Amino acid sequence: MTRSSLHFFFLNVGHALDHCFILIFPTVVLALENEWQLGYGELLKYGMVGVFAFGAASIPAGWLGDRWSRTGMMTVFFVGIGLASIATGLARTPLQIGLGVAFIGLFAAIYHPVGIALVFGTATRTGRALAVNGVWGNLGLAAAAGMAGLLTQAFTWRAAFMVPGAISVVVGIAYALTVARRARPAQAPAGNSRAVRAPAGSMVRVFVGIAVIATFGGLIFHAMTTALPKILEAQSSAGGLAGIGGKATVVFAFAALAQLVVGELLDRFPAKWILAAATGAQAAMLYLAPAGQGPLLIVIMLVLMFGVFGQIPINDWLVGHYSTEAWRGRFYALKYTLGLGVAVIAYWLVAQTHAAAGSFVTLYVLLGAFMTVVTVTAALLPRRSLPEAAASQRP
Repeated sequence: MTRSSLHFFFLNVGHALDHCFILIFPTVVLALENEWQLGYGELLKYGMVGVFAFGAASIPAGWLGDRWSRTGMMTVFFVGIGLASIATGLARTPLQIGLGVAFIGLFAAIYHPVGIALVFGTATRTGRALAVNGVWGNLGLAAAAGMAGLLTQAFTWRAAFMVPGAISVVVGIAYALTVARRARPAQAPAGNSRAVRAPAGSMVRVFVGIAVIATFGGLIFHAMTTALPKILEAQSSAGGLAGIGGKATVVFAFAALAQLVVGELLDRFPAKWILAAATGAQAAMLYLAPAGQGPLLIVIMLVLMFGVFGQIPINDWLVGHYSTEAWRGRFYALKYTLGLGVAVIAYWLVAQTHAAAGSFVTLYVLLGAFMTVVTVTAALLPRRSLPEAAASQRP
């Protein structure tokens, strides 16, 4: 295995762990309802600080990656999130578990602006590389529900935090010894003479579009990944928490395949129309979800999450192609601050809509409206990438 292949492998493992840690708490909450005698919505609110940190800390993490060392920040990510998860497993009160989840979110914020920038900066076929990396991330997300449910049912909810935490620390030490110490510090020149000077109007359209897509896309992503275990609980008559987590894992694992399909399409077709198709499918499924029950609802969730996951590499492709190397980490940080920062709103929406009606019908309708806006925004993006547009205007 070459050094670049080894680095790519570690980055993929990091993406899997990042999403896994964020989705442990929404599954563990189902067990804590009985142990701590608190409602689903009330317990879920203790995770809000964590998901807020997941988004808000992206900008300083991206800045440190650009100015100090991206590989150094990845080492901090692996070890820090592992120790934070182990500490969360030792919590004795809701406040303590909320504090632990907050630190998990803080360290989780490092991955996307730093790790995705490393993937984009070292890949020759960016569409495929982002897709493969995205599949790893979503397989980590898929594994979170099943793993947390299985460990909780077999041992205790504390094991759901402590086992992956220990694994992450070990991976971080291996990364530091094999990759990070051999890497050169990140270079951040004051200017880039090769930077493309695209038409101002196109630049504004692209970045306003990316802001809208990242914000609403992030809201749908976090709301549905958070609510899915509870949605499946209502459809399950047996199997306990392990069964619910297993079904969620199947849905997420199937949806992760979307990124492989989208990655190949990105290297062949205009990104805006791929994005419009993915977001349009999400809107349609969200409008259909209130009428779904039993197996039909499971099918709707499969198609919905296929579109949700398929959208992720498209967003990353857009940012990577419209930013320079020196600023790429910060552009990714801005995108993920918007996309991840709304996770706290998603948590609130999930908790409030379920508490008010005992179901997620209102949530489906709201998210469907948001995704309709994203579909229209995607269709209004420039036809060509900014480098192509700029090149066409040169004498």
